[in-house]
Amino acid sequence: MTNSQKGLYGRWSQFQTAIYGKGGHSGGNSVHKQLGYYNTWKKKLFVCGMSVKCNVYKGERSPSDLIKMGWVAFLEYEALAEYKERIGKEPEFHKK
Repeated sequence: MTNSQKGLYGRWSQFQTAIYGKGGHSGGNSVHKQLGYYNTWKKKLFVCGMSVKCNVYKGERSPSDLIKMGWVAFLEYEALAEYKERIGKEPEFHKK
C-alpha cells in the first residue's frame, strides 16, 4: 500500500531494489533474506496492483482525495482478508 507522492511506481521501485539485495522495502528485504538475489530465483515473481488516482500533497488535496487515500488502506486490508479466507493464513512476507 502506498499513499506516497511517488505512488505505485516509487513503492514497486523500492521493492525491486530490495529483492536485488539493496534494501529500501521491508517486504522486499524479507523476500531477499529468504530467497536470495532475484536473478537467482527458479520461479518468477508476479505482482498486481490497483491505482486510485488522488492528490496526496497535504496543502493541495481535497476532502475527496482524503477519502480516496482511505480507500487505498481499505483495499489493502480487504485483499489480505480475502487471501486469509482462501489460503487460511496471511501472506508470509506481509509484516503489518
